[in-house]
Order: sequence, then structure tokens, then C-alpha cells
Amino acid sequence: MKISQYQIDGAYFLAQNRFALLADEPGVGKTLQAILASDMVNAKNILVICPAVARVNWRREFAEWSVFSSEFTVCFEIKDAHGDKTICSYEYATENFLELKTTPWDLIICDESHFIKEPTAKRTQRIYGKNGIIRSANRCWALSGTPASNHIAELWPLLFTFNVTNLTYDSFVERFCKTRPTFYGGKREEKIIGTRKDKVSEIKEMLSGVMLRRMKADVIEDLPSISFSQVSVEGTPLLEVINLDMTEVKKQEKLLNSQTDLAFAIESLGDSVSSLRRYVGLQKVAAVAQLVSQELKDGAYDKIGIFAIHTDVIANLKELLKPFNPVVVNGAVTPLMRQKAIDSFQTDPKTKVFIGNIKAAGTAITLTAAHQCLFLEQSWVPGENKQAADRFHRRGQKKSVTVRLASLADSIDEKVTAVLKRKTEELNQIFESGN
Repeated sequence: MKISQYQIDGAYFLAQNRFALLADEPGVGKTLQAILASDMVNAKNILVICPAVARVNWRREFAEWSVFSSEFTVCFEIKDAHGDKTICSYEYATENFLELKTTPWDLIICDESHFIKEPTAKRTQRIYGKNGIIRSANRCWALSGTPASNHIAELWPLLFTFNVTNLTYDSFVERFCKTRPTFYGGKREEKIIGTRKDKVSEIKEMLSGVMLRRMKADVIEDLPSISFSQVSVEGTPLLEVINLDMTEVKKQEKLLNSQTDLAFAIESLGDSVSSLRRYVGLQKVAAVAQLVSQELKDGAYDKIGIFAIHTDVIANLKELLKPFNPVVVNGAVTPLMRQKAIDSFQTDPKTKVFIGNIKAAGTAITLTAAHQCLFLEQSWVPGENKQAADRFHRRGQKKSVTVRLASLADSIDEKVTAVLKRKTEELNQIFESGN
């Protein structure tokens, strides 16, 4: 692969800053830029904190592109090598932060930095906190194609740690976010439901000093197009899918449909409707499998990637698509097996289908062997859906990418898609129109 001028420019941006956020759209090549920049500043003692699925890829990229590429420590359950570059997952860093913070790092790279967004979370405190790992580093660079997946307050831990804002979290939320009161256990709380449109200009000005963001269409020559469409499918009757108590299902459906503001209902109810979402996903499995099977048999395309959320949805889909040698990446798959599955999909003509959990397989990997992507289930975090689709629409893709969102006909599933569209548009005003 040839290094492009925009990647050299991005590397210089990082090299010139002690704290920086490289927020190029997914598929532009942030990993390569960070590696080039690490060489520019002569960083040898490096810690990369990344999603578990990305650890092997970081090792490969360092070996290919870094001048100082000979030694690595890749942290899985235990360290399997010794060297001056340590590559570990966010889970490993959180549990082993006392060990990691004792090392005087030349550079810490937080890949997919939107994994650190909850101010009070243990992960955030142990990486970004006043006694966190990055306090022992000369430099810290964050990489993320979706810096804030829901609203701008998700960027507060980074902005505060990088000395971009001195506002407390509550003050930041009050200034930049739309909120709505909720009541839990008789206590009134403010629920964030979006970013204030009248503050977009101020937010972009604040970000301009620390963030560089380029879009794929602006920097990658001859990048094929990407299109999104919705396809409604008829569901298999629930009682044929799983033995369940319909009373609870009907109760949750009534609760959602009674809300005049569906967006607020989704934000507020969250996990309480998780079983309903699972049942909706299960109802779509047979129809989606039949659709994909027929298209593959007809030669409509060679390969396809399918994203879902729930374990039994993925398992049933894999079983129905068995003739096409599907591979699966979800949270239960070991790191080495994940990479084996990705490599098989990318290189083996017999592996026609990739089935991924949105969280486990939606970031830090490349699936350009296919130009067809289908969401059997969507995340309620719009940035996660976009990240997943961008696994196909990135450097190396030769064909136009088609992304289809499968929704259950005449159900709450169709309404949720409209909410996700609205939330994505809000974030696009900040991140999709330059810095």
C-alpha cells in the first residue's frame, strides 16, 4: 500500500502536538498515521490501548511501517513477548493500570478512543483520571472515527484531560447539551438527549485546536460510493422462534408506543426493553437468511457482511447460512480466532458470509472483500452503526458499497430507525463538515 500525502499530513499533525485527537472518518487510515508520527517523534517506548479485536492488526502494522518495529509486547491474558511496544485491550489496561502507569511512556495511543466516554467509569478513571495511565506519558494521541457516538458530552473526558476545557462535566453538559428531566427512585436527574444546535459553532471552534478530521471522499482518490437503504421483512411468529411469555412482550410494546417522544423513550428505557429488541431480532433471522441465501445462489455478489447484536440471533443466522461457510466474530471469540475469521473472510473465496456483533466487530477491522453489508439488528448508538458500515467502505475497497437496514414490518423497529437518523444528523453537524 502506498502512503498518501494526506496521511503524511496527519502524521505531522500528531507529531506537532503533545495531546491530539485524530478523528478522520473510518477507513482513512488512522493507524498508519499514528505509526508514522511515532517515528517522527522518535518514540520507542509506546503503549497502544485498543479494542481487543485490533491487537493483532496493530502488531502487523507496526512491523510493516515503523522504523523501530522489532520488539513487541502484545497483552492477551498474559504477556507473550518482551519489547518496547506494548499493545493491550481497554479491559487489560483497566485491570492492570497500576503496572502500566509505572512505565515512563514516550507515547500512549488510545485507539477507538470513544471507548472512554463515561466520566465516572473505572476505565475512564484508570486511563484518563488524575492518577491514570496517561499521566506517565510524554505524549497521548487519541484516534476515533466517531469521537462522540451520541452527543458531545461523550468527548468531555478527553477534552478535560487534554486541557481543552476547564469546565466540570455538569457545567459542560449544561452549556452544550439538550437535557430532559427523569426520575429514578424518586430522585430527579437530567437525561442527555442530544447536542444543542445553537452551540455547534462554539464546539467546532473548541475542537479546532486539538482535533484533525478528514472525510474519506475528500482524501481518498477514486473511493467508491456508499449507499444506505431500508428493507422491511416479514417476521416469523414469535412462538415459532422461542418459547416465551407474551405478557411481558406486550407490556413493553405498549410502554414504548405510549411515548409521545420515541427518542426520549429509547434513551430512558434502555435495558428495560432489551428482551423486546431480542425478540424482534429473532423474528427477522429466517427472512434475512432466506434473502441472503437466494442472492448468493443467484450470484448477485460474492460475499456479504451481516451485523447483529444478540448471541442467539447470530447463532441462528450462522446455522441457516451454513452452506456459505460463515465466520463469526462476537465477544465470545478469542482474539486469535477473531483474526483468523477476518483473514478467512478477506482471503478465502469459499467464505461467503461474515457475521459480526456490532460492538465486537464494528471497529478497528477491515472487511473490504465484500461490498454488501446488512444490519439484521442496529445499535441504538448511531455512531456504532456507522463505524460498522465503514468496515467495508474504506481504503482498498474497489466497488460501491451497499448497506441495508433490515426492519420488521409494521413494528417499533421501523420507528427506531427514524430516531437513529435524527441523532446521526445532529452529530454530523459537528463532525462531518470539517473541523
